[in-house]
Amino acid sequence: MSGRVDPDAVAAQVLRELPAGGDHLDVLRAAAAALRGRLGYDVAVWATVDPVTTMWTSCLLDGMARDPALEAAVFDNEYRADDVLKLSDLAAAGRSGTAWNATRGDVTTSVRHRDLLGPAGFDDELRVVLTDGVTPWGALLLLRGGTPFDAGETRTVDAMARGLATALRGGLLRGGSPAAPTGTVGPAGLVLCGPDGSVTAMTDEAADLLGRSRGTATVEAPGVRGLPQVLASVLASRRAGGPSTASAPTDDGRWLLFTATSLAGTEAVAVEQLPAHRWADLLVRGHGLTPRERDVLLLVAAGRTNRQVASQLGISDFTVGDHLKAVFAKMGVGSRGELVASLFQDAFAPLHRSDVC
Repeated sequence: MSGRVDPDAVAAQVLRELPAGGDHLDVLRAAAAALRGRLGYDVAVWATVDPVTTMWTSCLLDGMARDPALEAAVFDNEYRADDVLKLSDLAAAGRSGTAWNATRGDVTTSVRHRDLLGPAGFDDELRVVLTDGVTPWGALLLLRGGTPFDAGETRTVDAMARGLATALRGGLLRGGSPAAPTGTVGPAGLVLCGPDGSVTAMTDEAADLLGRSRGTATVEAPGVRGLPQVLASVLASRRAGGPSTASAPTDDGRWLLFTATSLAGTEAVAVEQLPAHRWADLLVRGHGLTPRERDVLLLVAAGRTNRQVASQLGISDFTVGDHLKAVFAKMGVGSRGELVASLFQDAFAPLHRSDVC
């Protein structure tokens, strides 16, 4: 379709149609509606990912109904098999890719296509991780039967990826900051799962954290959109020897930490309020700081002078000053004191109970 599609024009039109407010699902639904008909595909998978590990946490399907068995197989492939176009690899490369190009025109050499996507009627897949230039927030997977994706379609996806990531970040963090913790850190809960990540039982603590009626064992999760996906994702990753922990937001903007484990031979996921250090990291990522800017911020927050920061990071005093100016601008402060106060008030003060010194 490269001869009929202006990649930059299509990307710009899609980004113009994204909502200014709302949550991440509002952003994904608007993006799906805007891209539909402008780019040729049969199915689009709009996913959110954990910003630390790039692990899949939820998805919105456009073009097909959910198939839990296929989802479980795709997760198993993502974290266990040696295959092309892994989300972690795409995030590191900072670009999209198609199965056709990655396999030099023989998609049957991809386990995912030979065993999963091919039998489902798809002949090519276009994948891109949505990053804001620093942090991954989501992924877009386009599936099509027949003609492979061409260079123009790939350029279209690349052209809109960063803008989509920024909009998705705003939806996930409700405009730039994750919702403040509740103040009192309660006990963690435990969710027992079937092989496909479906919920078979949960503790009362897990039910409270997830906003679900106690005693329910259904896979639909009021209060946590995409819960089955994040469960299946951390379990599949753990089976493959990879990361077993991922964070995901609830409908009201709170973030929870999901950690795969086992209990008497049964797969399980521990659920807890996001710990302070992970919550603070999420807050910093929400402001779009680069890794070096985050390093400078953490050292400044620990009371280091510019010279000490420069010595520890192996950079000049002038470079530290430049990084600090960028941090001030992104965090909306004007001095080191305001920066530290803002970080504490936003990230750590809400975790303190009023009756504990």
